[in-house]
Amino acid sequence: MRKVLPFVLPCLLLLGLLVKRHKPEHFEAAQNEAVVFETSMRDTLPEKVLHRLGLGDQTGIKIQYRNGHYASYFDYQANSKDLLQAISCLPFSKYATRADATYHSFSVTELETLKHLISATELEGASFFWSADLSEYEMYEALKPPFRHTLLINKNSDRVLHRIELIAG
Repeated sequence: MRKVLPFVLPCLLLLGLLVKRHKPEHFEAAQNEAVVFETSMRDTLPEKVLHRLGLGDQTGIKIQYRNGHYASYFDYQANSKDLLQAISCLPFSKYATRADATYHSFSVTELETLKHLISATELEGASFFWSADLSEYEMYEALKPPFRHTLLINKNSDRVLHRIELIAG
């Protein structure tokens, strides 16, 4: 028996690693559970950008997922040219494999695709962003890892709807 035990035990451990573990059906759903918090732009944007745009202590909402992913949403007034220039100047990780030096236009189709990827909690919590009349807005995106900025800028006013998503942690 003592000669067999050193052989059987490693085999059982190896077998345990090879067999796919069954995850309960609710496991994936639990990873997508989200909690809504109040947040400040100071949590994600540099102070000099906030000062340049005259935003001060702008607050919004943050949708935090169990897996660490989150998205913050803000509704504020800012000059569109100053905003796009400030977003262009945001730093990003030198290790980023994909990043924007400035920003680019974002289509309604791309926004709708993004909308289908987010949770019901996020859609409801940020309804001011997702229910905006897109014909009234110009849309832009800037990948500045670890963040993705999605901007809806009103064509007739200085209103900005801003989504800041953590894309890498």
